[in-house]
Amino acid sequence: MKKKQLISSDCLKKIYEMEKEDSLIIEFLTSNPFKKSQKKIIALRGECNNALSEMIFEYLESYHVPTYFVKKLDIRQMKVKKFEPILLKVLIRNIAAGSLCDMFAIPEGKLLEYPVIEYYLKNEKLNNPMVNEYHIYALGAATPSEINGIARMSTKINAIMKAFFKRRKLKLVDLNVEFGKIKGKVAVCGEFSIETSSIWDEQSDDRFDADTIKKSSDSIDQFYKNFMKKLNILK
Repeated sequence: MKKKQLISSDCLKKIYEMEKEDSLIIEFLTSNPFKKSQKKIIALRGECNNALSEMIFEYLESYHVPTYFVKKLDIRQMKVKKFEPILLKVLIRNIAAGSLCDMFAIPEGKLLEYPVIEYYLKNEKLNNPMVNEYHIYALGAATPSEINGIARMSTKINAIMKAFFKRRKLKLVDLNVEFGKIKGKVAVCGEFSIETSSIWDEQSDDRFDADTIKKSSDSIDQFYKNFMKKLNILK
């Protein structure tokens, strides 16, 4: 199976076009996402993000949530269906943390009575600003029917994933989900990572998220290893 050409990349992954037009390859990166000047390879980073994404895609599909996932190719690569990206990031919050606490003076760790869904426009030049539905429609990022579908799917995904982590004695604090269109139909078309979500251990002070990675004085490899052990995905 040969890669064709690189069509996009970010701090988590590279996406390559396949020879068959209906599929792509995602390659998860091993570079340090928070210290770009540091060229040290973090071997478990790509393996962890690939394994976690595979696990969650298969789990969501079992609950009839459509995704672009096809199959895992090796420890750092997966095959996905070709898709048209929807240029939004959807953040679902269950527990107060990070910027939500700063904006509304909510104590960190407070369980939110209702999950909060926030939309962010995927535009690095504008620092991915938060937008509401009317911004989205005016900017042509998605239609009202697409946003209605995304909101319903996001609520369902959140409920499924909260239960998934609860059974593993973990709390889903917040979760980023990205969507796209496959043959005109909205589906989940973005990876799952502890760098784009926040997961806390119910029984300890362990936190698995980007902020913890940034502040950690321990080996970053060890951080990913600890999380993979929690989910029993370390081989």
